[in-house]
Amino acid sequence: MVLILVPFLPIHSAESLVNRLSERICEMSRNPFFQSQNQHDLAEAISNKGNTTDLSLRELYWNTFQQNTELDKIIESQLLDGSWADISYDDYSLSNWQPTNHASRLLYLSRAYITPNSKFYQNKKVSEVLHRGINYWFQVKPVCRNWWYNEIGIPRLLGLVFLFMKSELTPLEKENAITVLQISGFRMTGQNKVWLAGNVLLKALLANNEPLARSARDTIASEIYKTEKEGIQPDFSFHQHGPQQQFGNYGLSFISSMSYYANVFGGTGIGFSSAQISILRDYVFDGENWIVWHGYMDVNACNRQLFKQAQSGKALALCVATDQLKKADLANEKDYNNLIQRNLHPGSLAEKPQSKHFWRSDLTVNRSANHYISVRACSPRLIGTEFTNNENKKGHFIADGTTIVMRRGDEFKDIFPIWDWNRLPGVTAPILDSIIPRTKTDNYRNPNSFVGGLAHHTNSISTFHLDRNKVNAKKSWFYLSGILVCLGVDIESNSGSEIVTGVNQVLQRSKVTLTTKQGQSIQPNDTLAQFNNLHAVWHDSIGYIFPKNDSLSIYIGRQSGDWHSIADPYSSGKLSGRVFKLWLEHGVNASSSSAYEYIVLPSISLKKLADFSQNTPIEIVANRSDIQGVRFKDGSVFQYVFHNPCRINTFSTHDYVEAKNPGLLMIEKDKTDHLYLTVADPTQTLKKFRLIISGRYSGKQAIYNLQNNETTLTILLPQGGKAGSSVSFGLSPRIK
Repeated sequence: MVLILVPFLPIHSAESLVNRLSERICEMSRNPFFQSQNQHDLAEAISNKGNTTDLSLRELYWNTFQQNTELDKIIESQLLDGSWADISYDDYSLSNWQPTNHASRLLYLSRAYITPNSKFYQNKKVSEVLHRGINYWFQVKPVCRNWWYNEIGIPRLLGLVFLFMKSELTPLEKENAITVLQISGFRMTGQNKVWLAGNVLLKALLANNEPLARSARDTIASEIYKTEKEGIQPDFSFHQHGPQQQFGNYGLSFISSMSYYANVFGGTGIGFSSAQISILRDYVFDGENWIVWHGYMDVNACNRQLFKQAQSGKALALCVATDQLKKADLANEKDYNNLIQRNLHPGSLAEKPQSKHFWRSDLTVNRSANHYISVRACSPRLIGTEFTNNENKKGHFIADGTTIVMRRGDEFKDIFPIWDWNRLPGVTAPILDSIIPRTKTDNYRNPNSFVGGLAHHTNSISTFHLDRNKVNAKKSWFYLSGILVCLGVDIESNSGSEIVTGVNQVLQRSKVTLTTKQGQSIQPNDTLAQFNNLHAVWHDSIGYIFPKNDSLSIYIGRQSGDWHSIADPYSSGKLSGRVFKLWLEHGVNASSSSAYEYIVLPSISLKKLADFSQNTPIEIVANRSDIQGVRFKDGSVFQYVFHNPCRINTFSTHDYVEAKNPGLLMIEKDKTDHLYLTVADPTQTLKKFRLIISGRYSGKQAIYNLQNNETTLTILLPQGGKAGSSVSFGLSPRIK
């Protein structure tokens, strides 16, 4: 027997790897997520045929097979020089830049041109249109004032066109195509870095450059990690443009890109590692999944991109990304399918009650079987929002405690032009004549560091020491298994303006019922009224209870506005809609009221609201300068915000808990009298949390003092990227 040694050969040669990557991209373009008629209609309705300011919504349409009639219109309307008369090629806009439509039309046509079951497949007339359009771009070379379009957006679109037409490009066309892509390189951070590297990949495939393709792959993959800088945060939120929560903008684009590339590279020998796929999976389920509800993205997660159909479009874009990632992570297919089903078919799957605080992004989310509530804030550590490209022109207060309550998901659908931005839900703020930013660098941070939260199972606490716009206030939110208690104290101002706290402001969906302290029921129609004796308000199956005689104003009727006041690319044409608006009046400089208390009950009938009012299971135990707190009357849950070290009673007038430092504490007691404690430091500066609890308990952190009959606890707090996250632990009662 003769043994013949054969030199080892790599499975993928240089050319075959380039070809395989090219074919994967073409294959994915031929088989987008949206293929059936109803899916096409959905994407078209959201993205307005791709003509939208929101990139996520544009990509929804790019991922749709356009109707033949639409493609026929594109073909027939092209001028002989390769341009389209309805596109302004010298457009001066910073966003929704008109020449993008030229590139996207070429993308639609080129995709149909390479799709065998399309009537446009290898069609000579289509080829002529594509070549004319490509060469017109080479000739005119449109340039946008916004760098993003020049370096990322256009190369991304045209790069795909060039790749689809690669075999037909003349040497000169190929040279010009590479010049278009040459502007992209390996630089920047976060999602911008991923976009740029993706364009380099297209250039590498066009030039048959395998080493460059591998470098592009490695650069893209290098962003799949948790970081305290820009990118996926330790709590699975996402930051870009500095320490700024970007779930619905860069974070959504990030998971869309990574899910796409997971399929592009998969099966080629240079796929993402199992560890990288795991991080992407965790980002989907522990991050993005939290902030979509019944097919709508939380307003608090959209940041500056409060565009037309932003909530529904962004949720749908997440479904597309989820479907793509599923193909690269089939072992978890069921979980991905459930996320998609919950958002494409609301109500078809039961929602799991759960709460989470994103300590890196000052955002708390509570999800129940029938409602969703989030609270958003800002701090010295976190930029609240941004004003960029003349987008988010009215978002001055958007991160000052905005409280979003949803049942169906559509409560805020396209409300932004008609929102009263001085009275946002949950926000305490001055009534200003104008909140339009003066400059791009307007300050969106809150200088007080006492901002944070904690969550455990179905309970959570959020706190926000507001110190912006010449208004100071200690604001806290306590969520107890479906009940939200909102407390504010030490409200003061030297702004010279009226100070208000928004309770809610949504599209009006039903009659409104008011109940006075005397039990009188009122159902007003269009109205603007102020009350000092309201006990409860009910609208659209959400109840609001006001334990004290607060000065409460209500508006029911039409509000008007225009989209141009939200973002420059939109029209200034007036529109209106019916709004339900509820807010608390504190007077000029908060001179008439320096505190508030109210309870929000989502998904409740009028009868059950009345029953709750008569037999409330909740007690507000403190709303003071040093402490704010609530509890279930049965003693099962206690929640406290200690603004200063202090002592407060717990299970009885003889039992107490004492915090030796400021911070957050939740105590949960089971039927066997075992305690479960959760603590957090909103300032993210403490190393230890020190507590004293009356009585004798045993646990890892517990030291019993027989003389005082007290249990002392010293809890080590997380540091570094986990600073501000909560610590939970159990205590067992001990028989004396």
